[in-house]
Amino acid sequence: MMRLFLFLLENANGKIVTNEQIMYNVWDLHGLKSSSQRLWQVMQALKLRLATLGVEHDFIMRVETFEVKGHCLKREMIKPFYFYIEKKPSDGYLS
Repeated sequence: MMRLFLFLLENANGKIVTNEQIMYNVWDLHGLKSSSQRLWQVMQALKLRLATLGVEHDFIMRVETFEVKGHCLKREMIKPFYFYIEKKPSDGYLS
């Protein structure tokens, strides 16, 4: 569930990630078996846990069109608490 949440935060912030991308990156890459049913179960559990913390129910949105089935996060609800600045060896900081 945590791997799913982190993957969504990193990749679905205002954009749609497909179910296939989620299943591959969250389960398959880690030697686990993915399925649409498993994705649905873990997504429901994640939404329930987030709701107990006061996160609005539509923070994680399911998107289904003719071309794509996936999920995205409501960008306006995400507030980073820190960020990383990489220092370039030649002239200072990258932003």
